[in-house]
Amino acid sequence: MSNVVIVGVQWGDEGKGKFVDLLAQEIDYVVRFQGGNNAGHTVIVDGKKVALHLVPSGILHEGKTCLIGNGVVLDPVVFVEELDTLIGQGVDVSPNRLKISSKTHLIMPYHKVLDKARENKLEKGQKIGTTGRGIGPCYEDKVGRVGVRASDLADPELLKAKIAAALKEKNVLFTALYGIDALAVDAVFDEVMAVAPRIIPHLTDVSSELEQAWNEGKSVLFKAFADVNAYDINLALTDPDKIIEVVKALEPTFGGINLEDIKAPECFYIEEVLKKEMNIPVFHDDQHGTAIISGAGLINALEITGKKAEDFIVVVSGAGAAAIACAKFYTELGIDPANIRMFDSKGILHKGRTDLNKYKAQFALSEDMTMTEALKGADLFLGLSKKDLLTPDMIKGMADHPVIFACANPDPEIAYPLAMETRPDCIMGTGRTDFPNQINNLSGFPYIFRGALDVYATEINEAMKIAAAEALAALAKEPVPAEVCSAYNVDSLEYGFDYIIPKPLDPRILTCITPAVAKAAMDTGVARKRIEDLDGYARELERRVKASHDRIRPFVASYE
Repeated sequence: MSNVVIVGVQWGDEGKGKFVDLLAQEIDYVVRFQGGNNAGHTVIVDGKKVALHLVPSGILHEGKTCLIGNGVVLDPVVFVEELDTLIGQGVDVSPNRLKISSKTHLIMPYHKVLDKARENKLEKGQKIGTTGRGIGPCYEDKVGRVGVRASDLADPELLKAKIAAALKEKNVLFTALYGIDALAVDAVFDEVMAVAPRIIPHLTDVSSELEQAWNEGKSVLFKAFADVNAYDINLALTDPDKIIEVVKALEPTFGGINLEDIKAPECFYIEEVLKKEMNIPVFHDDQHGTAIISGAGLINALEITGKKAEDFIVVVSGAGAAAIACAKFYTELGIDPANIRMFDSKGILHKGRTDLNKYKAQFALSEDMTMTEALKGADLFLGLSKKDLLTPDMIKGMADHPVIFACANPDPEIAYPLAMETRPDCIMGTGRTDFPNQINNLSGFPYIFRGALDVYATEINEAMKIAAAEALAALAKEPVPAEVCSAYNVDSLEYGFDYIIPKPLDPRILTCITPAVAKAAMDTGVARKRIEDLDGYARELERRVKASHDRIRPFVASYE
């Protein structure tokens, strides 16, 4: 297992690519993947001097065949040539996996796909699904997992001890460095510290070279999915009032502000002030994106289970930006605040605690209890915390047909197979592509801003958020086009326990959410421009996004 490193460079080749290039100077074998929810994995394997180059991401390369993972594209002939090179180097290619080492595999397409590719029978533009697990690494055993943040780099000795502890009984290390996922052996310490001097000067919650690359990627998503021109502006500031001052000064230039990666409780204060003092939409996606998408799932879960919102008992693990925003949004959907049991790292929020800020205090209950106690009879668990928090015994005590939204990434609070084995009557959603009911902010923010911008809205208010959630929930009840099913390698998708939220790559979300948000803005008086024909507007949205893709395609092709 020596010399195996997988590094995610999601979307930002010019930013995070620097990190990868630095690694590649020392390690011989590099295989790069870009696109989809597993965007930008670079694989470095034991001493093999071969490079398998995959071109960047799916939606801008519709004319090519998707052979590996969601959104990853590669010409079939080139794919076969490079795959043959791997085989010649002694890499074991089984029918549906590329074997990287004795303990790590990369999921590959079905063998029938490879056979078609070898025979040159793949049609131009054909989309090919994978084994259903995308291109995510499949770990057999002995996998150590530890989170590494940029702040850890300031104390190398503590970081080294942290890595050593994870590797004590494991032979692979999983880290997370400001959005970069990595697998590595003990050499990861030297590789991480090699870039530490460039990162340490930017140890803030809103600024780092890696954070900039992430936000560049979000700008791409705005453009690709809703033709919104977005520009990432990273501020080397930690003072909330200074951040407010700078953002307010941008108003004459921009039509809206999407706040990103600002921790609680500062994020609440910053957004509140900006919304009050600016005349353009201000939207903190970390809060409201998760709330809206999970809220759509909640709407449908209530309908499917036949339960009433006012009687629904909700247990929330986590009390940060997303958790508090979700809880507040659920009350807008009819959940009784008295039925929300919220936990932070110190336990349940209750009135006997003296350490609660005002945002947490609004969800403080009168009694103290453990999470196991809170889950007894509960209807919904919302996890925005850490993996493996829930045990089978804890969810056994939940009400009939419980809803489990376990959103910790990459590993949920309880593994999907374990939850389904323990409570086969549950409705479960996660943040992952490889399980049903993915809760992904991509299903919201591009379209919400598109609708707000097109009516010159002065804000994104609660009515607009509710309209987005209701529209997304309604779309789940519509017949799903074959091309969407094919993209996720399933035969069909039908409204029910395993499909309460539309898939994030469903192109119909554009014409579903965007007009609903625009209408809500007009109905609530925050629109400065009216759209009288919303059906015509939906058709124009389709034309607009298609034209945007057509314009960018030759530009992207010029770099291949």
